[in-house]
Amino acid sequence: MHSTSASSHQRGAVGIPTGYTDPQRVSTGSNPAPFLTVEELRDLVDTGEIDTVVVAATDIQGRLQGKRLGARFFLEDALDHGTEGCNYLLAVDVDMNTVDGYEMSSWETGYGDIVFAPDLTTLRRIPWQPGTALVTADLTWTDGTPVVASPRQILARQIERLKERGLAAYAGTELEFIAFDTSYEDAQRADYRDVVPANLYNVDYSLLGTSR
Repeated sequence: MHSTSASSHQRGAVGIPTGYTDPQRVSTGSNPAPFLTVEELRDLVDTGEIDTVVVAATDIQGRLQGKRLGARFFLEDALDHGTEGCNYLLAVDVDMNTVDGYEMSSWETGYGDIVFAPDLTTLRRIPWQPGTALVTADLTWTDGTPVVASPRQILARQIERLKERGLAAYAGTELEFIAFDTSYEDAQRADYRDVVPANLYNVDYSLLGTSR
């Protein structure tokens, strides 16, 4: 079991640049950032407002992967020690099938443990799951060294390299998607072919089409 004090999971302990400030954490007057301290989480757990903590890391597909933990278990155990997961999470395709060719994770070398070390500066409530808080984790090996191939570690190294050159990166995302009436299960059975779109024409920028 990897054992590390809670303070070691703060930003900078496992590869996150200490000089980096998450712009989402900056409060703006009466609209404070929606982050929680550990003590605030304890209070919400005691009052029954939060019963689950999601500990999540980003996989190579850009998706959140991790565990849902009982909130009291998180506070009593995972807060200090992190929580383990299988390193195959960084060696799968979009359908979660294991892929050959990864040095750190394969049938030949075995699928071992990695540790989800919570970055407590990211602890927050998530509105789409009632009673739930989310904390982003850095991935480490069981000896505490960073999993350098994990996307968050790669990003941290690039931010640090920019900082060394007096630069800072800013990015924004634009989400574009198509909604389908076909269920996930039926789409998979059909090999994602001939799925039925929710609209039969392009509703890009359409106020009428998107208000049905």
